[in-house]
Amino acid sequence: MPYDREFEKAAMLASVGKNDEAMGALAGMLARDPHDPDALVLKGMLLLSSGRPAEAYTAAGQACAANPDHPFAYLVRAAALLAEERPDLAEADVRRLLTLAPDLSDGWALRALTTGLSVAQQGLPLRTQRDEVVGDAEQFQRLGGLDDPGMTAMTAMGLAAVNETGRAERICAEALRRHPQDAQLTATLALVRSGRPVDVQAFPLFERAIRTDSGTTQVATLGMEITWLRRISRVQGTVVWVIAFCTVAVTAEFTHGWSAWFRTAVGGAQVLAALLIVVTGMRTSDAVHGHLRERPGVRSSRVFTVLSLPAVAAGAVLPRSPAVPALGVAAVLVLVSVHLTHQTLSAFVRRTRAEVQPILRAWVMVLISTGMVASMLAVPILVSLLADRWDELRFLAAGMLVGASAAGIVSAYPMWRWRVIEVMRVRTGRRGPVYTALLVLLALAAAWAPRWWGVALIGLMVPVWFLWTGTLRWMLYCSDPRFNQRYSRMSL
Repeated sequence: MPYDREFEKAAMLASVGKNDEAMGALAGMLARDPHDPDALVLKGMLLLSSGRPAEAYTAAGQACAANPDHPFAYLVRAAALLAEERPDLAEADVRRLLTLAPDLSDGWALRALTTGLSVAQQGLPLRTQRDEVVGDAEQFQRLGGLDDPGMTAMTAMGLAAVNETGRAERICAEALRRHPQDAQLTATLALVRSGRPVDVQAFPLFERAIRTDSGTTQVATLGMEITWLRRISRVQGTVVWVIAFCTVAVTAEFTHGWSAWFRTAVGGAQVLAALLIVVTGMRTSDAVHGHLRERPGVRSSRVFTVLSLPAVAAGAVLPRSPAVPALGVAAVLVLVSVHLTHQTLSAFVRRTRAEVQPILRAWVMVLISTGMVASMLAVPILVSLLADRWDELRFLAAGMLVGASAAGIVSAYPMWRWRVIEVMRVRTGRRGPVYTALLVLLALAAAWAPRWWGVALIGLMVPVWFLWTGTLRWMLYCSDPRFNQRYSRMSL
């Protein structure tokens, strides 16, 4: 039939990347029948591959209206919604797709990515979400989905979002074994590996993706920036942690005769961990360095971060008198590097037009992690006070708490500069940060207080903890993307 030949011609042109010619063929078909579901679905696919998800959504929606039982119409519409980062709206289409075509591997890949994007907006995966994504990935593999590199990349990103990076790496590696020249898969594997602080393969994989297909240059360059920002921020956070811990340790050595061995052992181990990240995770080739050095603050922040390492190492291992100025120098260097990294991160956020909701959720996560650390470290402090012994245990807990709190403050620095904290305060008030600070301060005061005063301060943490949990629940709710779409975008 002429229709079949015309549609096959459009499909063949699309398969070889001749999108304009394919769109021309489809235009003739749709002129004769504007409600042709097959032509509308193919049009949506072409628009989606051309980076026009809004138009693809419209075409797929028309196909759904023309034929409510067309599974590929729901597939394209769900993919368009995911491209617009609206997993909450894509869920219904994915469910309908799997109802109509449960043996279609693409549907399971889309469901894995839909759940993964929802988790990315939430900040933390629920156990049910993790199990669901793992099950979707297994079903995707059973149905032979690894033969489709694009859908494999979607599945891997869904797994990575729920912290199943090992599974994500394995399916990417298996798909790459079948399609060794696929640049999208290579870039996806690099992005999955970028979450590892000690890794030597992420940057070379990004470079390989660019060499294989120049069309992945933008995605791979963004991946390089994300990887670099993750790793340098981890190094800076570790340095800040060591500075704060060693400051407490030196104070305990002066006031209570605490052994310098704790400062050397704990601080030295953390410095070695930071150095390992620098040596393995931040070493880049000239080509990768060329992609990164154009970004503001990259070179300077790297220099100041590296310089802070010998200074903080000296503060950890030297006797207490020379350790104090060494820690001061390290603090100045790392704070300068944090400010420079903030410039790079701000440019990245502006360029990618990041939404404020995930950043709001990240701020809440900082408060949650700091408050949880304070609550957990209060237990060894209380045990030491009740037993009236093991003073070293109290000072060790206090040092770790100060280190974690200082690292949390540094990680919140960009959010403060972007006024994200102010946006959240408009919604929820100041109670979240205040209760978090009270938990930290009460635990620290108990570590240094006399025995029964310390026990009383730990007891006072109990009602504060209940107030803190209630407030943080409200903050989590208010940072949910569905709470108020009016705040869904913000100029940073």
